[in-house]
Amino acid sequence: MSASIKPTVRRSELLRFGVLAVLLLVNIFVAQSSDVVGTSGIVSYLGAPEILWVWAVDNVLMFLLSMGYSVYADRIKREHLTIGLFCLSSVVYLGMYGLFAAGVADWITYPLLLIIGDQQYLIFPMIIWTLANDLFSLSEAKRIFPILSGVVVGGSLLGNLIPALTHNALLSNVDLLAGNAVLMLLGGLFLSLSLKRLGLKTKQDTHTDQPAEILKEGLDFVKGVPVFMHLAVSMLLLGFAFNTLEFHVIHQASKTYQSEDLQVFYGVFRAIRTALLVLLQVLVTTRLLNKVGFKKMFNVMPISMAFGVVLCLFWPGLIGASVGNGLVRLMLEGIDEPTRRTFLGMVPDEKRGRISAFLEGYLYSAGSIVSCLLLAGVMVFSQLGLISAQTASILYLLLALLCAGGALWAILKFNQTYDKSMLNWRLKRRKRTGGVLDDLKL
Repeated sequence: MSASIKPTVRRSELLRFGVLAVLLLVNIFVAQSSDVVGTSGIVSYLGAPEILWVWAVDNVLMFLLSMGYSVYADRIKREHLTIGLFCLSSVVYLGMYGLFAAGVADWITYPLLLIIGDQQYLIFPMIIWTLANDLFSLSEAKRIFPILSGVVVGGSLLGNLIPALTHNALLSNVDLLAGNAVLMLLGGLFLSLSLKRLGLKTKQDTHTDQPAEILKEGLDFVKGVPVFMHLAVSMLLLGFAFNTLEFHVIHQASKTYQSEDLQVFYGVFRAIRTALLVLLQVLVTTRLLNKVGFKKMFNVMPISMAFGVVLCLFWPGLIGASVGNGLVRLMLEGIDEPTRRTFLGMVPDEKRGRISAFLEGYLYSAGSIVSCLLLAGVMVFSQLGLISAQTASILYLLLALLCAGGALWAILKFNQTYDKSMLNWRLKRRKRTGGVLDDLKL
């Protein structure tokens, strides 16, 4: 591992970097702005507990969509799949614009918008980051991916701020949806016009497996490589805990703000959280990844999760929930996700899409679905008067703390098996530039 690697983009990498930066920027802006409007609309017009049922449906759809994506992720050229998804998304947002403009009932439009934004938030990063691994070698990725993650953070900042600060001023939610439709179309066109100069030549798998076989392949790969198995267990448990903290801050905010004020608070809160992410990406992530390496980087997330939950337990109310949630989100998006997406570069080209879908689609969705059901059960007991609201919060936060502890145990096992796993025959990778030793600077 070389500690001298700096987060820079070389002249020969500018086109590849620029294309990915545009795709990531457009995607995160659209997904985040949709999430702010959808979430605040549901909480304002339906109530905070009702969002759990929307999330449950949302995550079931995520699981199914991940399964469908995994069928075609390595069978269709990823650049063509990306273009198709961007254009399809443009049509979907145009349809949502029509629903809002026609004044369709809030209980339909806001949940539907949240679900669409979340599906995009899950699937699009998987395909774009997999495309990024096709475009850059592992050593290049360690230098460039944290910068791309910084671009994502910038887009996220805009996506959170604009619907919060311009609501009923410069543009309405309806105008925002029309703009999102245009942006997604432009993103797809930009990639299409850049294909010839990119010269992608990645391997495509000719498999004709059905979802059940693909799921089995993902399980076999994860079980066959110990570090991936322990990482998968950690992600499953962290998905549960993270979903719990997301609900906790929304539930606390709904007690303080109503309607449009809630949308402003939620957008500004997420924007502040994102601004801190920019500093983390620029000052910490790349240096930490190159100094510490994969073996220890995954320790950050479960430790931060446990600390965030404890903070919420001992600091009740909106401020404690915001600080705890903000800390966990910072570590997730600022350190854990860039590390995990760089780590996926070790998976062979022809399998990377399916393994990515298995880890980031199936596991997170499964953990979130279980979390939604348990949270909903606790909230029902609270609404029936069987337990107090404070007891309900303590119960679901203790469950999240238990999951954080389990995730930390899994990551400690990851550390123990890391060196042996690096010799596993399943971890093969095409070399785009440089030699074998260049890609082994871990």
